[in-house]
Amino acid sequence: MLRIYPEWPGIWPWQWKALSCYVPPKPFPFRKKRREHLGRPPADPRRCFNAILWSAWTGATWSNLPPQYPARRTVLRQLSRWSRAGLMSRLWLAYIGQLSTADLAVWHRNLKAGQGRVRGFWHWEMIADLELHHGHKFLTRNTPPAAP
Repeated sequence: MLRIYPEWPGIWPWQWKALSCYVPPKPFPFRKKRREHLGRPPADPRRCFNAILWSAWTGATWSNLPPQYPARRTVLRQLSRWSRAGLMSRLWLAYIGQLSTADLAVWHRNLKAGQGRVRGFWHWEMIADLELHHGHKFLTRNTPPAAP
């Protein structure tokens, strides 16, 4: 069955420029003359972060990643590394710090819509960070006013 997911606009270049300071530079391994071409080059962190955000935005599974993103194993490996190092949370907080109130509300709706699915801990951290740092912006008309 073909599923149509909400359109993910991706990260703009000016947004990534502000986020790239959190990502460690690519390692430059010691190379000998004969061993110059061993191993794969590291995955592009911008494309990996875009893929992670695409999954969170759409609520889609990793197996449904579009072809413009790295392979799902690559993205999951990068997500695991970044989560263990605390980098994923810093990237997410820096990203949502750049968004307008309307964009934050859309992110909140999309993340909450994906709650019924089996998601990783990173998904719950994203929701918690969004509500903790921008929770006051998501009051709806159905929310009763605070008692004086």
